[in-house]
Amino acid sequence: LQALEKMPPKWRLIFGTGLQYDDNVFAIPENPALVDTDRKADWKSASYWLGEATVFESGPFNLKASYGGNYSHYFHKNYDKREPGQTIFSLDTINHTVSLMPSYNTQRSVTSLLLSYAYWSVDYTTYQQTFTVSPSHTFALADNHLGQVMLRYRKTDSTFDWSLKKFGQYPDQSEDRDGNNYAAGLGYFFTFLDNKALLSVRTEFDKNDTDGSNWDYTGYKASAGLLIPIIKNAVKFNLYGEYYYQQY
Repeated sequence: LQALEKMPPKWRLIFGTGLQYDDNVFAIPENPALVDTDRKADWKSASYWLGEATVFESGPFNLKASYGGNYSHYFHKNYDKREPGQTIFSLDTINHTVSLMPSYNTQRSVTSLLLSYAYWSVDYTTYQQTFTVSPSHTFALADNHLGQVMLRYRKTDSTFDWSLKKFGQYPDQSEDRDGNNYAAGLGYFFTFLDNKALLSVRTEFDKNDTDGSNWDYTGYKASAGLLIPIIKNAVKFNLYGEYYYQQY
Protein backbone atom coordinates (compact mmCIF):
# COMPACT_ATOMS: atom_id res chain seq x y z
CA LEU A 1 0.00 0.00 0.00
CA GLN A 2 2.91 2.33 0.62
CA ALA A 3 3.81 2.24 -3.07
CA LEU A 4 0.26 3.08 -4.12
CA GLU A 5 0.08 5.92 -1.62
CA LYS A 6 3.29 7.47 -2.99
CA MET A 7 2.33 7.36 -6.67
CA PRO A 8 -0.21 10.24 -6.64
CA PRO A 9 0.91 13.51 -4.99
CA LYS A 10 -1.30 15.44 -2.55
CA TRP A 11 -2.50 17.54 -5.45
CA ARG A 12 -2.22 17.41 -9.21
CA LEU A 13 -3.45 19.16 -12.32
CA ILE A 14 -3.72 17.36 -15.65
CA PHE A 15 -4.69 18.65 -19.07
CA GLY A 16 -4.49 16.99 -22.44
CA THR A 17 -5.77 17.45 -25.96
CA GLY A 18 -5.52 15.62 -29.26
CA LEU A 19 -7.17 14.58 -32.50
CA GLN A 20 -9.21 11.45 -33.09
CA TYR A 21 -10.66 9.95 -36.26
CA ASP A 22 -14.11 8.31 -36.00
CA ASP A 23 -15.09 6.12 -38.97
CA ASN A 24 -18.64 5.52 -37.65
CA VAL A 25 -19.84 8.71 -35.97
CA PHE A 26 -23.43 7.53 -35.41
CA ALA A 27 -22.58 3.90 -34.57
CA ILE A 28 -24.49 2.69 -37.63
CA PRO A 29 -25.36 -1.02 -37.26
CA GLU A 30 -24.34 -3.71 -39.74
CA ASN A 31 -27.83 -3.48 -41.26
CA PRO A 32 -28.02 0.20 -42.43
CA ALA A 33 -31.73 -0.19 -43.27
CA LEU A 34 -32.48 0.17 -39.55
CA VAL A 35 -31.53 3.87 -39.58
CA ASP A 36 -32.26 6.91 -41.77
CA THR A 37 -28.67 8.00 -42.45
CA ASP A 38 -25.58 6.52 -44.04
CA ARG A 39 -22.34 5.76 -42.25
CA LYS A 40 -20.38 8.94 -41.55
CA ALA A 41 -16.70 9.48 -40.78
CA ASP A 42 -15.22 12.60 -39.20
CA TRP A 43 -12.27 13.99 -37.25
CA LYS A 44 -12.79 15.43 -33.78
CA SER A 45 -10.70 17.27 -31.22
CA ALA A 46 -10.71 15.66 -27.78
CA SER A 47 -9.61 17.53 -24.63
CA TYR A 48 -9.64 16.44 -20.99
CA TRP A 49 -8.72 17.95 -17.64
CA LEU A 50 -8.46 16.90 -13.99
CA GLY A 51 -7.77 18.70 -10.72
CA GLU A 52 -7.33 16.60 -7.59
CA ALA A 53 -6.25 17.41 -4.04
CA THR A 54 -6.17 16.00 -0.52
CA VAL A 55 -8.26 18.57 1.35
CA PHE A 56 -8.21 17.01 4.84
CA GLU A 57 -5.83 14.75 6.80
CA SER A 58 -6.03 13.65 10.42
CA GLY A 59 -4.28 10.49 11.56
CA PRO A 60 -5.55 7.58 9.46
CA PHE A 61 -8.38 9.65 7.94
CA ASN A 62 -8.16 11.77 4.81
CA LEU A 63 -10.49 13.34 2.28
CA LYS A 64 -9.76 13.84 -1.40
CA ALA A 65 -11.71 16.05 -3.78
CA SER A 66 -11.52 16.23 -7.55
CA TYR A 67 -13.03 17.91 -10.58
CA GLY A 68 -12.54 16.58 -14.09
CA GLY A 69 -14.10 16.68 -17.49
CA ASN A 70 -13.69 16.27 -21.20
CA TYR A 71 -14.82 17.98 -24.39
CA SER A 72 -15.17 16.40 -27.84
CA HIS A 73 -15.75 18.63 -30.87
CA TYR A 74 -16.41 17.20 -34.34
CA PHE A 75 -15.23 19.11 -37.39
CA HIS A 76 -18.67 18.96 -39.03
CA LYS A 77 -21.61 20.67 -37.34
CA ASN A 78 -24.42 18.77 -39.06
CA TYR A 79 -24.61 15.64 -41.19
CA ASP A 80 -26.98 14.97 -44.08
CA LYS A 81 -29.66 12.31 -43.81
CA ARG A 82 -30.76 10.20 -46.77
CA GLU A 83 -33.80 12.47 -47.16
CA PRO A 84 -32.67 15.57 -49.11
CA GLY A 85 -32.59 18.73 -46.99
CA GLN A 86 -32.64 16.91 -43.63
CA THR A 87 -29.65 16.94 -41.29
CA ILE A 88 -28.57 15.42 -38.00
CA PHE A 89 -27.34 17.76 -35.25
CA SER A 90 -23.73 17.68 -34.09
CA LEU A 91 -22.44 15.12 -31.61
CA ASP A 92 -20.19 17.50 -29.66
CA THR A 93 -20.11 16.29 -26.05
CA ILE A 94 -19.12 17.88 -22.74
CA ASN A 95 -18.67 16.08 -19.41
CA HIS A 96 -18.16 17.50 -15.90
CA THR A 97 -17.47 15.20 -12.92
CA VAL A 98 -17.11 16.22 -9.25
CA SER A 99 -15.99 13.65 -6.66
CA LEU A 100 -15.30 13.32 -2.94
CA MET A 101 -13.51 10.32 -1.43
CA PRO A 102 -13.04 9.92 2.32
CA SER A 103 -10.74 7.07 3.33
CA TYR A 104 -9.32 5.29 6.37
CA ASN A 105 -5.70 4.10 6.05
CA THR A 106 -3.75 1.56 8.09
CA GLN A 107 -0.39 -0.12 7.55
CA ARG A 108 -2.04 -3.00 5.69
CA SER A 109 -5.28 -1.65 4.25
CA VAL A 110 -7.16 1.31 2.79
CA THR A 111 -10.95 1.60 3.11
CA SER A 112 -12.58 4.32 1.02
CA LEU A 113 -15.95 5.62 -0.12
CA LEU A 114 -16.28 7.33 -3.51
CA LEU A 115 -19.10 9.87 -3.96
CA SER A 116 -19.37 11.24 -7.48
CA TYR A 117 -21.70 13.40 -9.58
CA ALA A 118 -21.35 13.57 -13.38
CA TYR A 119 -23.08 15.69 -16.03
CA TRP A 120 -23.14 15.18 -19.81
CA SER A 121 -24.39 17.39 -22.62
CA VAL A 122 -24.68 16.46 -26.31
CA ASP A 123 -24.83 19.28 -28.86
CA TYR A 124 -24.71 21.66 -25.87
CA THR A 125 -28.03 20.36 -24.49
CA THR A 126 -28.34 18.48 -21.18
CA TYR A 127 -28.32 14.76 -21.95
CA GLN A 128 -27.61 12.75 -18.80
CA GLN A 129 -26.67 13.01 -15.12
CA THR A 130 -25.39 10.31 -12.77
CA PHE A 131 -24.72 9.96 -9.05
CA THR A 132 -22.35 7.20 -7.89
CA VAL A 133 -21.57 5.67 -4.48
CA SER A 134 -18.74 3.13 -4.41
CA PRO A 135 -17.12 1.69 -1.25
CA SER A 136 -13.88 -0.27 -1.63
CA HIS A 137 -11.36 -2.07 0.57
CA THR A 138 -7.75 -2.58 -0.53
CA PHE A 139 -5.57 -4.86 1.61
CA ALA A 140 -2.11 -6.44 1.66
CA LEU A 141 -1.91 -10.10 0.69
CA ALA A 142 1.88 -10.40 0.99
CA ASP A 143 4.94 -8.31 0.21
CA ASN A 144 4.21 -6.35 -2.99
CA HIS A 145 0.87 -8.15 -3.47
CA LEU A 146 -2.48 -6.48 -2.77
CA GLY A 147 -6.13 -7.39 -3.18
CA GLN A 148 -9.25 -5.27 -3.52
CA VAL A 149 -13.01 -5.70 -3.19
CA MET A 150 -15.49 -3.06 -4.29
CA LEU A 151 -19.21 -2.38 -4.59
CA ARG A 152 -20.88 0.33 -6.66
CA TYR A 153 -24.31 1.89 -7.02
CA ARG A 154 -25.01 4.39 -9.80
CA LYS A 155 -28.24 6.32 -10.33
CA THR A 156 -28.76 7.55 -13.91
CA ASP A 157 -31.13 10.35 -14.89
CA SER A 158 -31.42 10.82 -18.65
CA THR A 159 -33.16 13.90 -20.02
CA PHE A 160 -36.13 12.54 -21.94
CA ASP A 161 -36.83 16.06 -23.24
CA TRP A 162 -33.50 15.90 -25.10
CA SER A 163 -35.08 13.72 -27.78
CA LEU A 164 -38.03 16.11 -28.04
CA LYS A 165 -35.67 19.06 -28.59
CA LYS A 166 -33.53 17.23 -31.13
CA PHE A 167 -36.01 14.97 -32.94
CA GLY A 168 -39.31 16.75 -32.35
CA GLN A 169 -40.84 13.82 -30.47
CA TYR A 170 -40.35 11.64 -27.43
CA PRO A 171 -38.74 8.23 -27.98
CA ASP A 172 -40.54 5.00 -27.17
CA GLN A 173 -40.73 4.34 -23.43
CA SER A 174 -38.57 1.26 -23.90
CA GLU A 175 -35.67 3.62 -24.76
CA ASP A 176 -35.77 5.41 -21.38
CA ARG A 177 -32.27 5.10 -19.83
CA ASP A 178 -33.25 6.29 -16.33
CA GLY A 179 -32.36 3.57 -13.88
CA ASN A 180 -30.06 1.98 -11.34
CA ASN A 181 -26.78 0.15 -11.87
CA TYR A 182 -25.37 -2.28 -9.30
CA ALA A 183 -21.82 -3.65 -9.48
CA ALA A 184 -19.30 -5.74 -7.54
CA GLY A 185 -15.66 -6.31 -8.37
CA LEU A 186 -12.32 -7.82 -7.36
CA GLY A 187 -8.83 -6.52 -8.00
CA TYR A 188 -5.23 -7.67 -7.70
CA PHE A 189 -2.13 -5.44 -7.66
CA PHE A 190 1.58 -6.27 -7.79
CA THR A 191 4.33 -3.69 -7.32
CA PHE A 192 7.90 -4.22 -8.51
CA LEU A 193 11.06 -2.32 -9.55
CA ASP A 194 11.53 -0.99 -6.03
CA ASN A 195 7.79 -0.29 -5.75
CA LYS A 196 7.87 2.13 -8.69
CA ALA A 197 6.08 -0.14 -11.20
CA LEU A 198 2.58 -1.56 -10.95
CA LEU A 199 0.66 -4.46 -12.48
CA SER A 200 -3.12 -4.49 -11.95
CA VAL A 201 -5.82 -7.02 -12.84
CA ARG A 202 -9.53 -6.44 -12.23
CA THR A 203 -12.82 -8.21 -12.80
CA GLU A 204 -16.31 -6.77 -12.40
CA PHE A 205 -19.96 -7.83 -12.63
CA ASP A 206 -22.74 -5.27 -13.05
CA LYS A 207 -26.52 -5.26 -13.45
CA ASN A 208 -28.35 -2.39 -15.14
CA ASP A 209 -32.04 -1.93 -14.26
CA THR A 210 -33.64 0.86 -16.29
CA ASP A 211 -37.13 2.26 -16.84
CA GLY A 212 -36.80 1.39 -20.52
CA SER A 213 -36.50 -2.36 -21.13
CA ASN A 214 -34.12 -1.89 -24.08
CA TRP A 215 -31.33 -0.75 -21.74
CA ASP A 216 -31.56 -3.52 -19.14
CA TYR A 217 -28.40 -5.62 -19.23
CA THR A 218 -26.01 -7.85 -17.30
CA GLY A 219 -22.34 -6.98 -17.77
CA TYR A 220 -19.03 -8.79 -17.25
CA LYS A 221 -15.77 -6.83 -17.37
CA ALA A 222 -12.11 -7.85 -17.15
CA SER A 223 -9.15 -5.47 -17.38
CA ALA A 224 -5.38 -5.40 -16.90
CA GLY A 225 -2.89 -2.57 -16.66
CA LEU A 226 0.89 -2.14 -16.53
CA LEU A 227 2.73 1.00 -15.35
CA ILE A 228 6.55 1.09 -15.68
CA PRO A 229 8.76 4.14 -15.06
CA ILE A 230 11.46 4.92 -17.61
CA ILE A 231 14.13 7.63 -17.92
CA LYS A 232 14.70 7.92 -14.16
CA ASN A 233 10.97 7.90 -13.40
CA ALA A 234 10.45 11.13 -15.38
CA VAL A 235 8.45 9.29 -18.07
CA LYS A 236 6.10 6.37 -17.44
CA PHE A 237 5.04 3.63 -19.82
CA ASN A 238 1.34 2.81 -19.39
CA LEU A 239 -0.35 -0.18 -21.04
CA TYR A 240 -4.04 -0.97 -20.46
CA GLY A 241 -6.55 -3.41 -21.93
CA GLU A 242 -10.23 -4.06 -21.20
CA TYR A 243 -12.91 -6.56 -22.22
CA TYR A 244 -16.55 -5.73 -21.49
CA TYR A 245 -19.44 -8.01 -22.43
CA GLN A 246 -23.03 -6.76 -22.02
CA GLN A 247 -26.03 -9.05 -22.44
CA TYR A 248 -29.20 -7.01 -23.06
